[in-house]
Amino acid sequence: VAAVLRRVAEDGHRVLGGPPDELLITVPDYWAPVEHQALRQAVAMTPWADTKVRLTPGALAAGAHCAVQSGVPLGRPFAVYDLGAGGVSCGVVSAEAGGMMSLAAGGLPGVGGVEADLLVLRHVGARVSGRDPAAWNALLHPSEVSSRRRAFSVLEHVRAAREQVSTVGV
Repeated sequence: VAAVLRRVAEDGHRVLGGPPDELLITVPDYWAPVEHQALRQAVAMTPWADTKVRLTPGALAAGAHCAVQSGVPLGRPFAVYDLGAGGVSCGVVSAEAGGMMSLAAGGLPGVGGVEADLLVLRHVGARVSGRDPAAWNALLHPSEVSSRRRAFSVLEHVRAAREQVSTVGV
């Protein structure tokens, strides 16, 4: 983590001409204090070591973005979620005069994008595999270059659909 943050810090320094006054990092809502501390320790090993760091739950940050983009009225609670690569975070937030307020937040580690993609693929397979079992098996267990390309393409479409759900307001 520190190596990735170091690289981001180096690029940031190049663009900003120095360190930022403050660093805001979003974290999964389900992270425990020990994970927050590990991230803070990783930041301390970067050029940002002396920069003020705020860790903000992902649902709160996403809520702030959605409130601005969608024009959500002050005081009106709404739900946000993030189906990330390593887990899902969700929360109920409200835009208030003093800023965003988290009304409820939580999440599940290990129920992330890859797992969700595979669940969608299994669901589709349960519906269509009976029509052509050999073709479906070739898609799941590609042995030729052309079948590997098809399998990759299907997985990319599933991933893109999941990511679109996470970025499009409903």
